[in-house]
Amino acid sequence: MRGFLARMKPAWLMVAATVGAGIFTLPYATQEAGWGFGIVALVLVSFLVVFVHSLLWDVLEDGKERSDLTGLAGHFFGASGRIFAFAAVLGGLLLTLVAYLILGGTFIGMLVPQIGAWGVVLFWILSSLPMFFKTENFARSEFVGIGILGVMVALLFVTGILGGSAPVLSVAKPSGLFLLFSATLFALAGWTGVGSLVRVSQAERIPRAVSKRGIAWGTAITAILYGIFIFSVLLMSERVSPEAVAGISRGPGWVPLILVVIGLLGMRNSYAPIGLEIQRALRKDVRLSGPVSFGVVLFLPLLLFFAGFKNVIEIIGLVGGVFLSLQYVLIVFVGRAALRLSPSRKFLADFVAVAFISAAIYELYYFVVR
Repeated sequence: MRGFLARMKPAWLMVAATVGAGIFTLPYATQEAGWGFGIVALVLVSFLVVFVHSLLWDVLEDGKERSDLTGLAGHFFGASGRIFAFAAVLGGLLLTLVAYLILGGTFIGMLVPQIGAWGVVLFWILSSLPMFFKTENFARSEFVGIGILGVMVALLFVTGILGGSAPVLSVAKPSGLFLLFSATLFALAGWTGVGSLVRVSQAERIPRAVSKRGIAWGTAITAILYGIFIFSVLLMSERVSPEAVAGISRGPGWVPLILVVIGLLGMRNSYAPIGLEIQRALRKDVRLSGPVSFGVVLFLPLLLFFAGFKNVIEIIGLVGGVFLSLQYVLIVFVGRAALRLSPSRKFLADFVAVAFISAAIYELYYFVVR
């Protein structure tokens, strides 16, 4: 048993780095694109991210390169690569915090309907407090959050089977395809955990093959978890809402309440680590002082919300379709520059890069033109 748990540790590390608030937007995106596209998106995006994560694992394996994307881009592509990577990473992380504020405010509004926009402010205060103290064990809280989320999904699945009904969905709706791609990538992106996986594997002498398989297993476990959640929400909803919870109309009344509480806890646990990562990037790459960088992280997401960034679906589309796609393109370019790839891996790398570039161009065009 211990041997099995040790072999699965890399997989659980990747699950911890991947699972997040993106799970709540997947049912709506699946509804808008059709269940057939929903299945294809989970499988295809899982394949894409596993391939890119494996490239990154190979780059980081010898320990000579930096594990942050800006450092890797600067090493291989100079100042322009560093600037590009910094913009892609920082923009994606900042908008992720805005998405968390919107979802958190929405969930608090479900608990206290009279609170209005103050729900966003309350969630911002509660989620920002850990950044002042920096004493929480974020890694441990992430693993606890995954366990709670797993229980939630299992409970939701049983409840949906017993009290739900078969959803009436299209098989495929091309108009929702890019939203689905963006939402799925947002939910499955976990490249930031690859560096930790390499370090843990080297420190604990986990075999290379076991560590790399952990990337695939971790992504597969996450995708299955998401698939069960999507199916369960569809069973219990007449019409799925953007955040999945408000549209649940079948089954016991406590189900939405449980989802709201778990969602709030999960996003609250993730908010501070993302914020501190942004602050480190601002201090290291822009040379901002500690107080100034902290002020940017603390107030900019809230200012963006009140400036008009209030549609969580549009923000998820922008983060997944543009910023994360560009991050993954850059990782592919780093892999091609750093590694001697076989012809088949070169072909796959080019295919993956084209897929992400196409998604980024379309989503940027859609966001600007619309």
